[in-house]
Amino acid sequence: MKKLLLALLALPICAFAADKPAAAKADKPAAPKAEKADKYQVTGPVSEVNDTKIVVMKGTEKFEVARNADTKVTGDLKVGAKVTIKYVMTAATVDVKADDKKDVPAKPAKAPATK
Repeated sequence: MKKLLLALLALPICAFAADKPAAAKADKPAAPKAEKADKYQVTGPVSEVNDTKIVVMKGTEKFEVARNADTKVTGDLKVGAKVTIKYVMTAATVDVKADDKKDVPAKPAKAPATK
């Protein structure tokens, strides 16, 4: 009997506690989720390194990757060291060009040849 009474008393408390987080969420609009950029990596020997960039040779191609104070470096980064750099691409600017095709009138369709 005591267990039943305790269960009945606890039920409204649990229901009240469960409603509180939902009410708090309803007050704040959900922030839009930003899509994460794809991650890339390049592995090869370092051909040049300074405070602002690291240049890695992959075959005959040069990969120049920007670097700043937040770039985490593990080990001794120097010319000749083999490294794997993980990076993301982020657009700095985007210039949209006008579509020139809209100004050109469409060519009329050719009439079928008659004999």
